[in-house]
Amino acid sequence: VDAVAGHPCSTPILLALSTGMRLGEICALKWEDIDFGGGFLSVRRSLEHTAGLGLRFKPPKTASSVRRVDLPPETMTMLRSAKGLQAEQKLMLGGAYQNNDLVCCHVDGQPFRPDHVSYHFRLILKRANLPHVRFHDLRHSHATWLLKSGVHPKVVQERLGHGTISITLDTYSHVLPSMQEEAARKIGNLLRGALSE
Repeated sequence: VDAVAGHPCSTPILLALSTGMRLGEICALKWEDIDFGGGFLSVRRSLEHTAGLGLRFKPPKTASSVRRVDLPPETMTMLRSAKGLQAEQKLMLGGAYQNNDLVCCHVDGQPFRPDHVSYHFRLILKRANLPHVRFHDLRHSHATWLLKSGVHPKVVQERLGHGTISITLDTYSHVLPSMQEEAARKIGNLLRGALSE
């Protein structure tokens, strides 16, 4: 988090960590999708870049990928700050600013290509002497943190936009052994409490 502070790609990186959204979903996120009063965002579209068609918005990966994701207060603060900075850039550029209503974009309002964000993410890691991970691994980190913190897999499934809970459980089966240990510890505490009464 410290390594991305002030970087133009900090917003997409922090969104990936705090929401588990796919990179294409983050690049397609619009300000109209964020409910500042309610503290959540809505995933409604994805952005992709192809050699033949260039950048295009498309529906998310699956029907279940259209979803609401509640946001922690820290993410809401970061988004308010990003919106304020973007408003300043609009004023400075005037008619040269391309108002696409995008949360994550270049200084002139043009969309970030997903591969542009991935490229800068790699550079940030290298400069900070951090291990190489893919941008998509931020999504995996989000899910792993939630599961290890005891969040129900169904909630994790909904946040990630997986079609079924079995996809979530299969993808994150490596987290389950430690969850089994925690479950055994908790049931042991309950049994000890019941037996001592």
